[in-house]
Amino acid sequence: EHVQSLYQTCMSTCLFGKNNILMQPPGFSFALEGYLTLVQIEDSLLLKWLPNILINRTREHEDDTSLLWLHILSLDITNDVAHAHCHQGAGHNESEIILIGYNGIAYPMLSFPQPSSLIHFLEAMENGLHPRGCLEPPLWFLRQPQKFRKRSDDATISSTIRNIAVH
Repeated sequence: EHVQSLYQTCMSTCLFGKNNILMQPPGFSFALEGYLTLVQIEDSLLLKWLPNILINRTREHEDDTSLLWLHILSLDITNDVAHAHCHQGAGHNESEIILIGYNGIAYPMLSFPQPSSLIHFLEAMENGLHPRGCLEPPLWFLRQPQKFRKRSDDATISSTIRNIAVH
């Protein structure tokens, strides 16, 4: 059921899909690779992450994977996420995003293997939020040349997800 829900159906549109996105589940001392999708279903924008081992599991690994089912990430970005904080990873080859809920609690960090993958994810998220929501500041603003905006020394971006009432 979870694996099938990662892909596009007749009722949904897959805006983004990427394998080998790292997430460190709570209580784990290491990060797991998984498959991340961003799916639009009517007015909802859903983020789903599933560990690769659950997608590729075999009968011999069934006992080893039972705990992993508890760490599937499934969020309704339009209703559950208020803020997205992005930064370049320690190795500068990866980029990371932390989503913050309206309750102020951070969801587990997602690490993208290439910075361009995070940019594609943010573009897909911005497109999926439109016309009922947006990122503030929008991505086009963040891409402006340095002379038009202040740039911090570290590669950090923060955006608020704003819901817009559409009548």
